[in-house]
Amino acid sequence: CPAGENCENQCFSKHLCAETEVFKTEGCGWGLRTTQALRKGDFVTEYVGEVIDAEECQQRIKRAHENHVTDFYMLTLTKDRVIDAGPRGNSSRFVNHSCSPNCETQKWTVNGDVCIGIFTLCDIEADNCSGFLGVQPTSTVVMEKEEKARNAKLKAKRRRLRPDGKHTHEYFCFCCGEGGELVMCDRKDCPKAYHLLCLNLTKPPYGKDGAAKRQDAT
Repeated sequence: CPAGENCENQCFSKHLCAETEVFKTEGCGWGLRTTQALRKGDFVTEYVGEVIDAEECQQRIKRAHENHVTDFYMLTLTKDRVIDAGPRGNSSRFVNHSCSPNCETQKWTVNGDVCIGIFTLCDIEADNCSGFLGVQPTSTVVMEKEEKARNAKLKAKRRRLRPDGKHTHEYFCFCCGEGGELVMCDRKDCPKAYHLLCLNLTKPPYGKDGAAKRQDAT
C-alpha cells in the first residue's frame, strides 16, 4: 500500500481487535460482548480456526449428528475451504446468531489470502452482546441445498455467455438449459435452440426454405 504505516486498512495484520469478553447468556449459552464502545463499521475480531476442505466439513457434520452434537463453529472461507473454530479458534467462536444483528462478517484479502472479520453494523455500547445474521449448518442437507443453488447460478451464468467474434449454436435449450433433441433457428447468426415442449409445439416449425434444423445434445 502506498500509504505504508499510515494505511487505515491494517486491522487484520496489526490485530487491531476490539476489547471483548466471553460471558454466559441467559438462554443462548456462551456469548461474546464488547467492553468498549464501538462505532458503526469498527473491526471487532478475526474469525479464526482450523481450515479444512468441503469434504472434511461434511464428514465432521455427519459425525457430529451421529454423536448428537448440535453446536457448529464453521464458516465458509472460499468455495473449497471452510474455517472450523470448534477444535481450535479464538473468542469469535462465541459470537451468537441473531435475527437483529449488530455485527456482520466480511471477507478481506490479507497478504494474498482470504480472511474473515467481524465488523459492527451499528454503534454498540459497552457490555452489549454481539451477534450477526447467518445460517447455521445444522445438517448435510443444508450444505447440499446450498451447493445445488450455487451450481444453478453458475449454470445460468454459462447460458448467458456468448463467444466473442464467433456465431455458434448453444446445443442447450434457451428456455430450460437442458440438452436433448433441439429445434434450432435457420439463421446462421442466431445461437438459440429450443425443445419442442418448451415452445408448446408438437412438431418442428418450418422456415422460409421449408426446413427446420435439429441438433441432438448430450
